[in-house]
Amino acid sequence: MSKFKVAVATVVALAMAAPAMAFDVKWGGDFNNRFMYSTQADVARALSGEGAFTDYTNGAVFSGALPNFNQKDEDSDFLGEIKYRLFVNGTSDDKKVAGHVAFEFGGIEYGDNTQADFGGDDNVFELRHAWVDFEVPFDTAARVSVGLQPVGYNKFLWSDNAAGVKYAAKRGSLGYSLGWFRDDVSNNGEGTSLKLENDDAYAFDINYAIENGPKLEAFVIYLEEGQEGLADGMDQQLWYGISAAGQAGNLFYGATFIKEDGEIDLATTKLDRDAFLANVEGTVKLDRAKVELGWLYSTGDDDANDKDAENFSNI
Repeated sequence: MSKFKVAVATVVALAMAAPAMAFDVKWGGDFNNRFMYSTQADVARALSGEGAFTDYTNGAVFSGALPNFNQKDEDSDFLGEIKYRLFVNGTSDDKKVAGHVAFEFGGIEYGDNTQADFGGDDNVFELRHAWVDFEVPFDTAARVSVGLQPVGYNKFLWSDNAAGVKYAAKRGSLGYSLGWFRDDVSNNGEGTSLKLENDDAYAFDINYAIENGPKLEAFVIYLEEGQEGLADGMDQQLWYGISAAGQAGNLFYGATFIKEDGEIDLATTKLDRDAFLANVEGTVKLDRAKVELGWLYSTGDDDANDKDAENFSNI
């Protein structure tokens, strides 16, 4: 049988089965072209050879060149950028199963010599979401989501996409979730003798919506990062915190407190994590405008030579 006949037979079979597997599919997204002007130097590309700075990336101390903040003739002041985002959501007619796919083309600067020059034919595709969620059998208040998905925890700690499994339930005013997510760093050392470990994150949160009042949330997230450097080691981070958010008339308000503990175990030293973050914010919505006011404080490490890592870090 030819490939064409097989394709036709498949389409006919799916069409006949459609009433039994009805799906509501929605496409959406935005096609964004931006034009920007800035007098700020690109500090990621312009580095001077004078002095050194201390970087606490992953708890380790590194030395490097100081960034040069002076505007240079070769710095790009004006640019155009492409960022197209599309998504497809499919939901079964009984709402028990849903699938989600989202992808992005961009952000690409006009004239980029590898992606958007006069040819512009390089691969600039990025997969953002690829996950399914389904109702837990015998429990209509709970769902499980599997795949590359929005994490959706506290915005100051972790508000991004990650691949993993998440169980979430909502029972009246009470909601809670439990999740496991993984960042596989092993490819970073492919072709080398480095033995790299996966980064595993475990998260739990519980929230309660007070009638005519704020929504309260408590959360705990534990992240165990495999060492990516030359020395064997481990970075263990534990965050636990509380937050509140609500509305009173045209005032929207929120507050967050997060404590960070853990341990950095390197080949030559051990550090204890001891940090926190605090935030209070409010927004007043007027007729055609809004006024925002906020305060945020996070600890930093004032002594790189002691045994404490006091700089607050997020995911």
